[in-house]
Amino acid sequence: MSQTVPSPHGLPFPVQPRLPGDPEPDLELYRLTHRAIVREAGELATLGRRLAKDDSPFTARQARTLRTFARVFVDDLHRHHRAEDELGWPLISACAPDCPDLTPLTRDHADAAPVIDRLWATVRHLVADPASTAARTDLASVAQTLRDMLERHIAAEERIVFPMILAHMSAGDFTRWDKLADRDLPMRDLWVLIPSTARSADPADIDRVTAKAPWLFRLALRLCSGYYDRKHRLVFG
Repeated sequence: MSQTVPSPHGLPFPVQPRLPGDPEPDLELYRLTHRAIVREAGELATLGRRLAKDDSPFTARQARTLRTFARVFVDDLHRHHRAEDELGWPLISACAPDCPDLTPLTRDHADAAPVIDRLWATVRHLVADPASTAARTDLASVAQTLRDMLERHIAAEERIVFPMILAHMSAGDFTRWDKLADRDLPMRDLWVLIPSTARSADPADIDRVTAKAPWLFRLALRLCSGYYDRKHRLVFG
């Protein structure tokens, strides 16, 4: 028989910890989101290095499209961290009796926030002046710094948090967390977010993985992938 745990502060639903024999939460899409985050930061760093190195033209159209990609990335990263701090970590603490202190992971999010904002400011500088050597160099530096921070943080997160989720969190509570995290996802950004995340899946697994996503995400992937690919090539080559 499941046992409901009173919801700790900040959680909008009572917690039902996973019992032995209950199905485990499926973390594949969560892992895929992490892979996409690191890949996208790396793409921005690579773009900055290429532009700074060869002084190639970067048109106003390319800069405007880069601004869209960067805005979606920045907004989604802040949203992802906020959902973990406000929903995920309290939920894990509520259902896992042996949960370690998750404060260092929250601190990582706080440390990353000004770097994320600096990346956005750098992109805006490049949009205003696409020929700026300083903006190109700053993009490479800030994006690489952020990518390295995210890679270290995600490795720690998956090492510490994922076993807690699999051992103690019910599949239902994990789904509630996931749905609440996506509650404020802007529809206007799906054409970037969904194809970009799908790009991080192994091609052989893409059909199986996307079948797990909500129907709206599957529709966005089907309708927007071609447009996304054209815009992505325009900016990143």
